[in-house]
Amino acid sequence: MMSIKSQNNINLPDGRRLCFAEYGDRQGRPVFYFQGFPGLCLEARLAEKISLSTNVRLIGIDRPCDGLSNFRSGRTFIDWADDVAGLANALGIYRFSILGVSGGGSYAAACACIIPHRLDAVGIVCPMGPVDVPGLMQNKPWAYRRGLRLAGRLPGIAIDLHSFSAFIFRKYPRLMLSILSEKVAAPDKIALQDTELEKILSTSFRDAYDFMLYLM
Repeated sequence: MMSIKSQNNINLPDGRRLCFAEYGDRQGRPVFYFQGFPGLCLEARLAEKISLSTNVRLIGIDRPCDGLSNFRSGRTFIDWADDVAGLANALGIYRFSILGVSGGGSYAAACACIIPHRLDAVGIVCPMGPVDVPGLMQNKPWAYRRGLRLAGRLPGIAIDLHSFSAFIFRKYPRLMLSILSEKVAAPDKIALQDTELEKILSTSFRDAYDFMLYLM
């Protein structure tokens, strides 16, 4: 078993740069990790130990305009499947699995729809569902619900508020973890008390918001 812990990037066919990070077993079964929002590819480090013990090559990816990946104008969830396939091709990987967490769930579903012939399995964990389904959002934090409503009705104001939130959470990333922990189940509350896990998530949040503020 050859362990791996690295961050790199490739150039996609259209010339854009796509940044990714790898953890686990270099010779293991490839699994692409789609992090939640906000977050960067380095969040895949959360599963570094279990990837090694289960012979998995875990690959996190910065989505376009996140981290060091270049912006793609007018992109949709469907377009993400092309980027993932492009990265897999560059790495010499034909078949692989996908794990999409939270905000990464929709991207995982898009890949399942567009490139099923290249996938061994797709896992979607606590994804964001349709916001207009009655009762679906009632357990989300108040600010989260308000932000989504504004994004649909008054996008200009939503962008301004998001910029302000990015500034606050970049400076105090653990504040976001504190807000999230109020609404999660008991096992998740315990997990968020883990010092190493907290550090990885806090760093991912901070750096993701750092890039957002740079682009705004």
